[in-house]
Amino acid sequence: MQIQQQADQIQQQADQASADEFFESVARLGASPVPGATYRGTTMPVSLICAAGHACSATPSSVHRGQEICDTCAGLGPVPA
Repeated sequence: MQIQQQADQIQQQADQASADEFFESVARLGASPVPGATYRGTTMPVSLICAAGHACSATPSSVHRGQEICDTCAGLGPVPA
């Protein structure tokens, strides 16, 4: 049981490091998470507000690959009225 607890603790630390890295990347891009947004793994979208103020979402893996976080800013989504 001790080994499993250690493995779980290591995984939790790795998950926290990944979440911290993601949110730091988002901040460098001028975006911010919406209130209550949580990191739930590299493939789960996180709700954000981009630097231009658009509501958007991005997966941590897409941010890591350098993809745009906002479809509207990237010219892929609807243009707000």
